[in-house]
Amino acid sequence: MLWLSSYQFGIGKYNLKTKQFKLYTTADGLPNSIVYGSLTDAQGYLWISTNMGLSRLDPKRETFTNFDVYDGLQNNEFNGGSYFKLRSGEMAFGGVNGFNIFRPTGLQRKGSQSKVAITDVKIMNQSVNFADQPALEISHKQNFVSFDFAALDFTAPQKNQYAYQLEGVDKNWIYSGNRHFVSYSQIPPGEYTFKVKASNSDGVWNEKPTTLRLIVAAPFWANDWFRYLAIGLGIVGLIGFFTSRIRTIQERENEKANLNRQIAALEMKALRAQMNQHFIFNCLNSINNFILHDQNHQASKYLTKFSKLIRQILDNTDTPLAPVERIATFMTLYVELEQMRFGTNRFDFDIIIDPDIDSHETVFPTMMIQPHVENAIWHGLMNKSEKGKITMAFQRESPHLVSCTVEDDGVGRIKSRELSHRLSPSQKSKGTQNVLESIETFNRQYNTVGAKIIIDDLYNTQKQAVGTRVKIVLPDLAQTKN
Repeated sequence: MLWLSSYQFGIGKYNLKTKQFKLYTTADGLPNSIVYGSLTDAQGYLWISTNMGLSRLDPKRETFTNFDVYDGLQNNEFNGGSYFKLRSGEMAFGGVNGFNIFRPTGLQRKGSQSKVAITDVKIMNQSVNFADQPALEISHKQNFVSFDFAALDFTAPQKNQYAYQLEGVDKNWIYSGNRHFVSYSQIPPGEYTFKVKASNSDGVWNEKPTTLRLIVAAPFWANDWFRYLAIGLGIVGLIGFFTSRIRTIQERENEKANLNRQIAALEMKALRAQMNQHFIFNCLNSINNFILHDQNHQASKYLTKFSKLIRQILDNTDTPLAPVERIATFMTLYVELEQMRFGTNRFDFDIIIDPDIDSHETVFPTMMIQPHVENAIWHGLMNKSEKGKITMAFQRESPHLVSCTVEDDGVGRIKSRELSHRLSPSQKSKGTQNVLESIETFNRQYNTVGAKIIIDDLYNTQKQAVGTRVKIVLPDLAQTKN
């Protein structure tokens, strides 16, 4: 074991085998950190000269026994390098007022262990009664506490030594020398135990400390019930916030959906109005044509049917959907007017309703089918020399889908476009475009993707055009509602 003396940091012990080093200071009981020299006696005790007397260290127990002028030293202050061990085993230490020679085995302290008592406890500098209480409880606002204590050894009170520890605050014992008071402030809420022990004038420590329980009450906001309440209120607040936020978002989305439906309805109404204007214009031309050719009877008959048709058109303008039965009646009246214009021998017209379709409940958008029948007459059959035919069929595609097919045996779309371009190169038909737009609007208005239109050109075995088939597929809104 190698011992190292320091003029500033006390005395250090270095184990040459384990390579471990430990430093002893006033916190461990050394009277002063200025060490002038050290000698080892036959029993293994280390004798140390300091600036505050002579000290003996027990390496096994790691305790100090201190001597000063009251024990006969020349002075409390010694000199550096002034130490020597004689052949007789005696030790010599030189100081500022001479030197001391002593036999280590003969310099032994005597006396019984000294009890220590806590003499006073002050809270915020005010003494409190603590003697008859199992624990001293203070508020978190009053956590400035001081303890006074005294060793019950009156032989040489000035030589009594003290050590204290507040468990929960101090990690180790704190050796305070002969200072017999201590103060603590800003102690966190909790339970603590204050412990104090002392040595008598002979340096004999009483290892059984005197204790006092100390309880620092926590503020109400630091209690578990308050934390749980705060957490609960926080969770409730978060749930309320997110619920309100979700409700607000849903309301906004509903508002957007309503606006989109209204916009789609207006678009559908506008598209219907465009179809109606186009159709009404053609009808008025036909009536005017009868009048110009002095066919008054035909004009009157035509006008009567036309009036009925106008009433239905006005009803359809404000009604976006109509039953199949009503649409069939409307289309029959429309085709009769067209037959009067072009002659009954120009084409025939049939309407077929699938028995699986309830013609009173199944609905279709008003004026969505009429443009395709009009195209079949004007572009398909009127360009054909022989008599033609148009078939309109309402069918059930699936439990949730219905369709309306308009099929003609005219010249076909390619031939019709060639003839139309030859007669009127700058004119562009908007009827089909309006129907396509109405299909998109229908999907948006009723929040569906099932509505579609399929247009097929029909050919015979010789690859010659023999007509056109237009199929409009829509969700069965009656089934969807049920």
